[in-house]
Amino acid sequence: MQNLKLKEVIWEITNKCNNNCEYCGSRDRIHKNLIPEKLSDDRKIEIAQTIADYGVEKVNISGGDPLLVSLDMHKRVSEILKKAKVQTVILINPKSLANNPTAIEKCNLYDHVAVSINDELDKNYLCSNWIKPSCIITNFNKTNIFEFRTIAAFAKLHDVNWQIQFTMYKDDNKRSKLLKKKV
Repeated sequence: MQNLKLKEVIWEITNKCNNNCEYCGSRDRIHKNLIPEKLSDDRKIEIAQTIADYGVEKVNISGGDPLLVSLDMHKRVSEILKKAKVQTVILINPKSLANNPTAIEKCNLYDHVAVSINDELDKNYLCSNWIKPSCIITNFNKTNIFEFRTIAAFAKLHDVNWQIQFTMYKDDNKRSKLLKKKV
């Protein structure tokens, strides 16, 4: 049997998130504390070293909200991965930039930044003044599927790769009423 070569890893470095996004597939689990944060900083370093030792080509750091992880931890993780010549990407939500004074410094530790664009195009959350994302990522479900054409046009205009994820959604009936009005 031929050896399996793992090329890319998506690492959810934290499950903490303060954004409460309607389209998030993990929202119910995160906000009901069904998946409590139990990963110590030492364990995060162990994971980074294990990924580096395995010889993967690319690591996507995501979460929850990876910008909630300390600047020191980002420095340590990126140093380990860069030393192993692993290409690094941080996946961020532009909502997380507003109240995070070290966000830009954290993002600059990585080779690329992927930005989650789901319904933020009209809310001035975009970070185009300080970064050109290498990729945008959109989580679609019935709360924001009507944004598809708008986000596609944005991706084309800015000439970035676009990844789409269709997520699960628990209908609390609040947003559904808004959708019926928009359609």
